[in-house]
Amino acid sequence: MNMKRVLILGIIPVLSVLLLLTGCNKSKVIKTDVVTGRVTLDGTPFAGATVNFTPKESTGNPAYAMTGEDGTYKLQTLLGDVDAGTTPGEYIVTIFKTDNQPSGQKIPDPDHPGQMLDVMKPKEALPMIYKDPKKTPFSATVIAEQANVFDFDLKSKP
Repeated sequence: MNMKRVLILGIIPVLSVLLLLTGCNKSKVIKTDVVTGRVTLDGTPFAGATVNFTPKESTGNPAYAMTGEDGTYKLQTLLGDVDAGTTPGEYIVTIFKTDNQPSGQKIPDPDHPGQMLDVMKPKEALPMIYKDPKKTPFSATVIAEQANVFDFDLKSKP
């Protein structure tokens, strides 16, 4: 038997056991409370924004969501189940959306010789106050086993 085959045959059982252990171990998933809401910009549903909940103190777990077409969001943490919210505590809320727009520069398209591509540059779709954790006007207190609904009405000119 060659060394490569011995190595592969030895690694497969180890990886299988590790996958079983991580897949079956649900104790790593934290208990969370559902957090939902709606983001509007000047009264209109705002789609494609990222909503972040950052703990004010050491309690709580960072959570995030993306707003849908109707501006609604449902938070989740990295340690909880999908769309399950976050843990109770006080949070600073930041909201941002970055769009790409043409910069006016062009570069050759590597996939289509003779054609040019627009060079895109990022542009914030919202005033920076909503993205800055030190300046944002938004906060939220998540309470255990209660309806945690937080709506945020953003202004294009705060």
